[in-house]
Amino acid sequence: MKRHAKIDVAALLERIKAEGPDAQISRAEATALIASRTMDARDTLRGTRNRVGVQLDRAIAFGQAGYDIFTGGITRQSSGRFTADELGCWANRRYDNKFSDMPSKSRVCRVKCGDNIRLGTGTRTAFLPGDVARAHAMILQLLAEREMEKSKLLRAIEARNRALGARFAKTKK
Repeated sequence: MKRHAKIDVAALLERIKAEGPDAQISRAEATALIASRTMDARDTLRGTRNRVGVQLDRAIAFGQAGYDIFTGGITRQSSGRFTADELGCWANRRYDNKFSDMPSKSRVCRVKCGDNIRLGTGTRTAFLPGDVARAHAMILQLLAEREMEKSKLLRAIEARNRALGARFAKTKK
């Protein structure tokens, strides 16, 4: 391919849609495709392509380091090209679903889900009353429970102080 060749993005998209998710895309084509959708008013075409090219190079380096698409890496085929599926998935994650129209394969992600539950912990459910009368009853019940807990705590403190006082009274004799 000629260096700095003009790439017809519409024709590229037609070819990708015709070939499906296994369509081979060169780095230059990928850069042109992504730059066409991510360019804004203050960018030039050349500046946008340079920025996208650098981002692709970083993603390729991450892919070679073992990162997958979901962590920012992209892998090339042995021919040095990308598949439309790989490029579309990477670009969707990178550019907030601007490439959702690109053909893709379904992905299988293996995820280990686990929950740590300690023995002895009870589950608590939240209960919200539906009307004002129930809310007032719940508030009064909670205030009564708080007062009961406060009195239990004060009795426990008094019992502890008595025990300490008795222990210190025995040691002073």
